Amino acid sequence: MSELSVLWALIRATWGERLSRPLVGILVVVFCASKVLAASLTHELDDPSFYLTLLFAAGTVGRDVSSGVLPVLFTRPIARSTYVFAKWLAAGTAAGTIGALTIVVQALLLSHRGADVAGSAIAASIFGGFTSAFGISSVLVCFSVFLSGIGDIALWGGLILVGKLSVRYVPQRVADEWGALLHPALDWGAASGSHLVTAFQVVSYLSTVSLFLCLAVMAANRKEISYAAG
Repeated sequence: MSELSVLWALIRATWGERLSRPLVGILVVVFCASKVLAASLTHELDDPSFYLTLLFAAGTVGRDVSSGVLPVLFTRPIARSTYVFAKWLAAGTAAGTIGALTIVVQALLLSHRGADVAGSAIAASIFGGFTSAFGISSVLVCFSVFLSGIGDIALWGGLILVGKLSVRYVPQRVADEWGALLHPALDWGAASGSHLVTAFQVVSYLSTVSLFLCLAVMAANRKEISYAAG
């Protein structure tokens, strides 16, 4: 069985496990419906990818450890790096794709009501949603390797709160860098690379995502897993 086949099987299994939970399905509908409603009231596109990412990426590795699935999974010839990348891709693609479909629905609704929605605005929202989804997923997957259950969300939320509370005591640039580290994302302008600062933002985003994924793989490779873990 090739690595790509294993990767795809793990991605599908992750999607199936997450979407099989009734609460997750309900929350996806609630998040997306509320964003469509907000867009209809404000006449502006409203991307739900942030909340969807938290929903799909929370405890993506930690739950497997707590439930005892991971020790069984690793008795098979599966590279731990493949497992980590599968979890990241599953969370990022699920949140980004559902978010993109929600944006398209918003655009169609606004267009039907006579609002002028530019194609560039739709593309910018979808692009930002996907980069946010894959960025946050890389952070949460990394944290999830270290913490069981949904401890990754608690740690991420705590670090975000620390950054917000420290604004009064540290330079604004430091606070911004801290926020960018925990919430890697790009906007449409940064993708063009037409200016030095935007090229730097693209490189910074890719570096941050790569850093968290590398840390996750290193931690997973060193992690002692037994049937008593969790």
